[in-house]
Amino acid sequence: MLKDGVFLEGKRLKFALALCGATWLSQAAAAAPETLTLTPANAKLALTVYAMGFFPLPGDYQHFSGTLAIDPAHPGFCSVRLTVDQSSLTMSDPARARRALAPDMLDAARFPTMDFAGACQNNAIAGTLTLHGVTHPLSLTLRRSGTMVGGEGRLIRHDYGIEGMPHLLGQMIKIHFSATLPLP
Repeated sequence: MLKDGVFLEGKRLKFALALCGATWLSQAAAAAPETLTLTPANAKLALTVYAMGFFPLPGDYQHFSGTLAIDPAHPGFCSVRLTVDQSSLTMSDPARARRALAPDMLDAARFPTMDFAGACQNNAIAGTLTLHGVTHPLSLTLRRSGTMVGGEGRLIRHDYGIEGMPHLLGQMIKIHFSATLPLP
């Protein structure tokens, strides 16, 4: 084998191959994606609906689980999978939360989960959201700052068959998320 114009033989060849293999393996290991388990302990998931189209009515989900796979060597790579327990929605007024989970709204009894799966595309996460038994594409903005990652997306209630209170609530719902990444 030729290295820098010198043929390597026997033990020197084996050593050179082992060194190249170890270097390649360490580079491959360093570039391996990391998977973060998403739970309320290290992430937040919230929504905001708007009464009369402009009064914000925020809510937070208390139970969800999923994964965020990131590759430190390739900051543009990520994939997300998240399942949300719809009945864990809390709002400042418990009666409002119960109303949001009612059959003509989120219908948590019939559709107990909301599911999202997506992958990074530049400064967004493009994926699909299954809500109220309906699946549509959903794009979420993506912000990174130190160990925090977050963003938001918007959906139209009507697209998901959520028809309750059409004159009181606006059609747009904002989805907000944030997660704390492990320290490097």
